[in-house]
Amino acid sequence: MWLLFRNRVWLLTFFIASVPLHAEQRKYVVGTTLNLTAGAANGLTSVIIAPNQPLFFSYGAFPTITVASTGARSLVNASYSYGFNGSKSQQSYKQHSHEALINFSAPLTPQWKISVGESFQETSDASTFNALRGVTADPTSPFVFYPVAAQISSRTNVAKVLVDYRFTDRSSLALNVSHNLRTYETRTTVPSALSQALSNQQDVTGAITYQWRGSQREAWSAGYTSSYFSFKNFDNARSDEVHAGYANEIRPNLKFNLTVGLTNTKSQSAGGYFGYTTSANLQKILQANAFTLFYTQTSGQTSGLGSVSDNRSAGLSWNHRTRTLSEFVDISWFDTRPILGNSFSTSGFSAAANVGMPLSRRWSLQGGGQYQRYDSKSAFGFNQKRLFVSLRYTDPALWTFFR
Repeated sequence: MWLLFRNRVWLLTFFIASVPLHAEQRKYVVGTTLNLTAGAANGLTSVIIAPNQPLFFSYGAFPTITVASTGARSLVNASYSYGFNGSKSQQSYKQHSHEALINFSAPLTPQWKISVGESFQETSDASTFNALRGVTADPTSPFVFYPVAAQISSRTNVAKVLVDYRFTDRSSLALNVSHNLRTYETRTTVPSALSQALSNQQDVTGAITYQWRGSQREAWSAGYTSSYFSFKNFDNARSDEVHAGYANEIRPNLKFNLTVGLTNTKSQSAGGYFGYTTSANLQKILQANAFTLFYTQTSGQTSGLGSVSDNRSAGLSWNHRTRTLSEFVDISWFDTRPILGNSFSTSGFSAAANVGMPLSRRWSLQGGGQYQRYDSKSAFGFNQKRLFVSLRYTDPALWTFFR
């Protein structure tokens, strides 16, 4: 999977180099963040966390490097994060996590715009990986499930291409193609029933969306999406969806989006299934401060557990910074219900928060906690608590140069 990401990145780099940038001078900014953490967390067993476990000492290191390249007509962003998280207990564990991404966007003509992106993640516990770095997960990712209790690493690879054509100042057409891959680490000690649920999979999705702006703040959209899913342990499936959307910039920096749709999903041997989709989110971003509230209902999509299912997820994130204090809150919930021959379901909840105080211009001290659980009736059920302190170094412009 990592090799596939690197191959795609080389293709993306070649594509970027092939796009005419009109000999523009580019500005490069290299930044970095480092989190050194220590705290206490309950231990993990190979499959299920026993209730009321005592807290044990935990420690970790989470470095991140970012690169931004801007020109007069294009933008390239790239980043890489590594996470090491371990504990000292009778069931000692060590988790290694990786996350990398690269995105490119540029106008091809006054009417045509293109955006290309690739991302890779390898982890057994995305919630903890994000919480100890003070970042939030992508709410648009379909993979809400991770085999945390089994300590099995999942590898997720996503490639996207978005082409936008503007007819007039009020109307536009967007074409979106994406390819998702999810594979799981092979463990001979994992029971066969659990191995069946952790199916390697991939899907290809194509979407077309027409948008019309009724005013400067209001927009309506309609579109069609088709997805094809391939599973190692289950029948392949196809999903077709029609949807309509509404967007409103309620006030500057405060946006509301709503999308509803109908989905028809078919598998090779289990027949067809009709469902509905809903997506609503409220988002406010102002400089270093951000607030997001979202709810999503999908039908005939993957969750990372089994094959296709009906999935619901909701979340709230808040990031607030001042000169003397920083506050971070991230809460999320998901629920999966199997369809078309998939017999695996679960639900999960995660909450993380921290408060930080600056020690100097670059260094700060964070203190926080995390709680997460999966349905105890599921084979992957668990209940985890964590308290931590973190020494954080941040320099968003460690090195700046032009060429």
